[in-house]
Amino acid sequence: MRNAKSCLSRRKLIAITLVSFLSATFCYANKLLVTDDDFHEPHSAKEKLGQFLFFDKILSGNKNISCATCHHPFAATSDGISLSVGEGGVGLGVFRNTGSGDAAIKERVPRHSPHLFSLGAKEFTRLFYDGRVAVDSSQPSGFLSPAGDELPSGLDNPLAVQAMFPVQSAVEMAGQSGENSMTPSDRGVC
Repeated sequence: MRNAKSCLSRRKLIAITLVSFLSATFCYANKLLVTDDDFHEPHSAKEKLGQFLFFDKILSGNKNISCATCHHPFAATSDGISLSVGEGGVGLGVFRNTGSGDAAIKERVPRHSPHLFSLGAKEFTRLFYDGRVAVDSSQPSGFLSPAGDELPSGLDNPLAVQAMFPVQSAVEMAGQSGENSMTPSDRGVC
């Protein structure tokens, strides 16, 4: 049984790698490559901080999961599973599982972890299937988001706005009520 699971996991990883390669090949062959002009002005200090935080577990309530756990480079910045395993899961990408016994996760994330390739490009003005994060000049922050008027200032694109929400989600990164001082109900955040 273990060899069958290992073989299946290897097949998933190979499939993800192949899809990434074929996508890149298609884009190159059809001249769909992006250039620096397709992105917002770079800000090296923010980029370095963002990269550091993306791989650091310090943002999670139980200090056990980072953004890269579910958006790992070896899985083409996705996780390769249909419903993501967030807070309390074990492993990375397609190898991530729900744990077992008392340590098993309480709930799965109700969606997959999408890839992150080029989502910082100017053309992306709306994120999520329902568009709940979007550029909106009528809003004080310049963005429509679940945070409404409480969205912190200084966020300059929809991807930066989107990054505010997984760290506040009990299922994704914050942890369940009573587990730590960062859980949503302990902070009054929904």
